[in-house]
Amino acid sequence: MDLQALRKALGQSRIEWRKHVLQRLAERGLAQADVLQVVLSGEMISEYADDKPFPSALFLGYVGGKPFHVVAAYDDASDRAFIITAQVPQAELFKYASELRSMTGGRASFEMAYSHYEQVPAHITQKVVAEVAAAKKA
Repeated sequence: MDLQALRKALGQSRIEWRKHVLQRLAERGLAQADVLQVVLSGEMISEYADDKPFPSALFLGYVGGKPFHVVAAYDDASDRAFIITAQVPQAELFKYASELRSMTGGRASFEMAYSHYEQVPAHITQKVVAEVAAAKKA
């Protein structure tokens, strides 16, 4: 995927938002501006060159100090960007439940539902492998 062309299309508002992502953003209280910021300045952590109908990529960025994933695609022929989905990684949701209870004195509740499995980014895999190896040596 041509990362520079994708970001240029976003910067010039040549964007199509998939219905799915708009629904998820509304459900999760996330802003479209945050999604754009992640793709414009975040790190592309996985590229899916064979995705159909257009090549896509997974981006990692930070919004309010918390990690945020966005899948975006780019069509060379129409010079348009497509925002496919956006989410907060599951590990952060576990932390959020505790933070929410602390902030509300135990009055608020939070529910999660299974969405999907995804490949763990390489930098996280390396960290986990190193931690397990260190634990085995101890």
